[in-house]
Amino acid sequence: MAQQPGGTTSAIILLSCIYWGALFGGAITSVLFNIPGEPWSVATTFDGHPLAQKGRAGPPSLQPSPRRSWER
Repeated sequence: MAQQPGGTTSAIILLSCIYWGALFGGAITSVLFNIPGEPWSVATTFDGHPLAQKGRAGPPSLQPSPRRSWER
C-alpha cells in the first residue's frame, strides 16, 4: 500500500528538520558572537569563536583551498 502525500512520514521528517535547524541556529551564534544559543552549544564557543576571529569559521569543504583540510 502506497503512502499518501502529507502522511505521518512527511510529518516526522518535517519535525526532525525543524529540530536540527534549531540546533544549527544555536551553533551560529556561539561561533560568530561567542554567545551560545543553546546549552549544548557552549563547547562550540571554545573552538568556534577563535576560528571565526581568524577568518576560518566556515566548514573546510566550503572554503576554496587546493590542500586537504587536515593539511592546514
